[in-house]
Amino acid sequence: MTYANVNNINDALKYLILGLRNRVTGPTLGNTKSSRSHSIFQITLVQQHKGSKLKPKISRLRIVDLAGSEKFKIPANISQQEKLIRIQELTSINTSLSTLGYCISSL
Repeated sequence: MTYANVNNINDALKYLILGLRNRVTGPTLGNTKSSRSHSIFQITLVQQHKGSKLKPKISRLRIVDLAGSEKFKIPANISQQEKLIRIQELTSINTSLSTLGYCISSL
């Protein structure tokens, strides 16, 4: 997880690209680059008028990509070790999506 204060769009794009490079993806039967991790990219824009007593205007943009939650179908043509990894991965993704749902419901 990375937090940074940036003052221009080029710096923001650098962090976006860094995040994209660090994403975990993996092939599934339905998607060759399925998200295997959650990702949130947030930009907060603050508009202040120099020398003014007006409150600054604040805007937020959040881009959220949730890990893919595929049906529990493991290909038969992979090793037992790979099957166990996939089962563990799917269980973790579904657990985190359920937890996210509980958080949203609570809010």
